[in-house]
Amino acid sequence: MAGPVGYLYFAAAPASAGAPTNARPELLWLQRELDLTASQFTAVHALHEEGGPRVASLRAQLEAERRNAQATGNPAADVAMEAQCRTYTVTFIQQMTTVLTPAQRPKYLGLVGPCLPPATRPEGANVEQSPGR
Repeated sequence: MAGPVGYLYFAAAPASAGAPTNARPELLWLQRELDLTASQFTAVHALHEEGGPRVASLRAQLEAERRNAQATGNPAADVAMEAQCRTYTVTFIQQMTTVLTPAQRPKYLGLVGPCLPPATRPEGANVEQSPGR
């Protein structure tokens, strides 16, 4: 799995007017890519800040399950943990789309869709329909 949310990281992203001072560069990049308003960016930032501890916890659990599966030869827990990560990711993406306008959603789904297995991609996240990337 490419990670709970697989945004590209652009270290050169300039700070934007109205952006929280602790905004991560990948969120500033997302703001530019989607042309987010200040209120949208605040909401996106809040979702990422709120979800960060959950993502860290899921990542740590997944790594532990993978080590356990490798040591015991029993992949069942690893498979269950991956399913939990995918479920969280899809839920997070759905939350993100509620912040976006109908015009912004297809571009966002085109950006994050490739991070998910095809069967778990939210409606509209078809990689083939990604805008000019």
